[in-house]
Order: sequence, then C-alpha cells, then structure tokens
Amino acid sequence: MDDRTLRRARKVLSDPVRLHAYQAALEQVCADKVVCEIGVGVGALSLMALRLGASHVYGIDSDADALQLASQVIARNGFDQDRFTAVLGRSTRVDLPERVDVVIADVLEEAALGENVYSVLEDARQRFAKPDAAFVPSEIELRVALVRPRVFQNECEFWDADLFCKFDMDFGDVVPILRTRKRMLKLRPDEAVSDWQTLRRVEPANPKRDLESDSVVLEVRKPGKVEGVCFVYDAVLLDGVRIGNLPVDQAAGPEQGFQPFAQRLLCGEGDLVEIGVSPSAGELDLASRVEVVPAPAAAEFMARRTQ
Repeated sequence: MDDRTLRRARKVLSDPVRLHAYQAALEQVCADKVVCEIGVGVGALSLMALRLGASHVYGIDSDADALQLASQVIARNGFDQDRFTAVLGRSTRVDLPERVDVVIADVLEEAALGENVYSVLEDARQRFAKPDAAFVPSEIELRVALVRPRVFQNECEFWDADLFCKFDMDFGDVVPILRTRKRMLKLRPDEAVSDWQTLRRVEPANPKRDLESDSVVLEVRKPGKVEGVCFVYDAVLLDGVRIGNLPVDQAAGPEQGFQPFAQRLLCGEGDLVEIGVSPSAGELDLASRVEVVPAPAAAEFMARRTQ
C-alpha cells in the first residue's frame, strides 16, 4: 500500500474539525440511501456513511491494497458485502450497477494541490449520480495568492548556500528541482504577499454555476521576493457545514498547497502578477505563464483586460 494513503487517512482521522464536519454533513443525507465514495482510502467515510444508515455503499479506489484494507475495516466494524461493495479502478474508468443518491468525494487536498478534481466530479454527476443526488462536498472554491513561505526559502538556502558555506559542497543543482515540485506546507498568514483571489468554483450538482479562469491577476501588497503561489479551498460540505484551509497562526493549523515559480520574482508594492492557468495531465499548472506588470502600468493593463 502507498504510504500516502495511510498518511492521508491519519490526517483526516486526527483532525476533529474536519471529521466532525463530514459527520454533520453525512448525517443529513445517508439514511436509507445508496452512497458512492470516490477515493475510499482506508474506508473512514464509507464506514461513517454506513453507521449513519446508508443502505449500501460503493467504494471506489485505484489502490488495490487500500481497498482491501478498507473492506477489512468495514467488515471488522460489522458491515458485510451486502452493505459495502469495493470497486477497484479510477472512478472515471469504472461503472456502477446502479445510480446513487449520494456521492462522497474527499478531494479537498487534491484541490489544494491544484489537481483538476472538477473533471472527476463532473464524470460522477453524469454517470453515477441520480438527478437529485447530493454531493459531499456540494461546493468547492479554490483561491490562490502570491507567497514567500519561509519553510521553502530555508529549504532552498540549505541546498544552495548552507552546504557550500559549511562543507564546501556545491548542491546548487537541487534548487531547480525543488522549484518543479508542488507540495503541501503550512503557510503563515503574513507569508501571503497578495490578497486571495478565486481561481475556480464548482458545484457538482449544478455545473452551470461553475466558475473557472484561464488566468489570474494578483496585486503585490508586500514588496520583495515572491517564491510562488499557494492554493486554499473554501468548501461547503452540505448546507450549514463549511470547512477551509486558509492559513492560521496556530501550529496545529491546516496545510496549504504550494507551487513554486521556476525562478523567484522580485516585485514592488502595487505590481501585478498575471499567471496563466493551463490544465495539464489532470492538474492546474499555474507556472506555465507568469508576467509581472510594474505598478505604474497596472491601471492601463487592467483596463485592457476588461475591454
């Protein structure tokens, strides 16, 4: 089994705010309903749905070992194959024997990493869901901001300068590799150097209300170096149940998705940074096109965009 599956499961199960939020949402819709969970992992949310009265749960996952473990966990908690069906494969490549009343898709971390989860949700709406099916989450808004995370700066400094100064070892070639890798990290609120702007919003049950952009323009509020962008989500699980991962000061706060630029930018206050968004291999690449507009030209630039 991929270690990431267990790490992710622990992250969910050790986060009481997130777990209680899912329970509060599923309590509203699971009783006597047929449920599908996309990305079962070790089975926590499928088990929760069964305990809340779901008549049957179809659990989809592409990790065979994780799916087997989920089946064992669910059986250990008193639910046999009459109530839970394991479905091996990617959700976009498998079929279900019936339409379902509820679709659970805990894709918030994937959204925070800039993965294109919207195609997965749209496929589920078209092929798995009944016309009046409930989706959990029912709405996901993805926002981005320019950032300078200290933890990333320290990592680059370690490879680029620390080893050279302390041991006369030149590992400068590592830094360009670091700048190609998305990751989850904890951003401090003061490390955002622009406001948070909406990049995408999706309502799986109401695709006509979806919003997406092919570029985003961010205004620099704090001059200096800009390392990249961070993604955060604001998600409505169901009516009255909302969770998000905006950065907070507490050490136990949530993580954010970070995508570094190929090269750090040096920006002044009031400069605009336009970033092109290109879906690629199921991901949103926000580093494909980066243009810095100096503050004196910002008003003219924005006027052209609105024409």
